[in-house]
Amino acid sequence: MRLFNWAKMFEENAICDDIPKRVRQTEKIYWIYMVIFIVIGIGGITTFTEAAPDDIKAHAAGVFWGLFAMINVAVMKIWAHIRLTTYYLIWDRQNRLERELRKSEAMDL
Repeated sequence: MRLFNWAKMFEENAICDDIPKRVRQTEKIYWIYMVIFIVIGIGGITTFTEAAPDDIKAHAAGVFWGLFAMINVAVMKIWAHIRLTTYYLIWDRQNRLERELRKSEAMDL
C-alpha cells in the first residue's frame, strides 16, 4: 500500500467511478484520526512521565490515554486495510467483468 494518494491505483483503470472518491475519503479520515490519536498518545505518555511520583491518578490517566491511543491507532490501521481491500476486490471484479465483456465482443466479431 502506498503511504499517500491511495486512490491513484484505482484511477489508472477507472472502471468504477465512485471507488477513487471513496478511497480518497478513507485516506482523509485515516490521516485525521491518526494525527488525533498520536497527539492523545503523546499527551498520555507525557502525563505519565511528568507526573509526581506519588500522584497515582495522573499515572493512571497517562497510562489510560497512552493505551487508548495505541489501541485506536491499531484499529484505524485494520479498518483502513479492510476498507481498502473491499474496494480493491470490487474494483478488480469489475475490471475482470469488463475484460471478459470486451473479449466476448471481440470473439463475436
